[in-house]
Amino acid sequence: MIIGVGKGSHDLSFGIAGVGHGNGFNLLYNHLIVEIYEQGVSASCAFSVALGPKDINDGGTVLI
Repeated sequence: MIIGVGKGSHDLSFGIAGVGHGNGFNLLYNHLIVEIYEQGVSASCAFSVALGPKDINDGGTVLI
């Protein structure tokens, strides 16, 4: 699996935590959620992101 680290962005319109459009759209490999599903770790190929308020340092949540 290919994973990168982003330290900043400018005009980001899609893709977070390696879960952009994926293989066949804008990548030549599976993104994180598809890979977890195909390896049988998750029973469904779905995710949800709750970023939380911008003034709290606790961050957000990614539910797979």
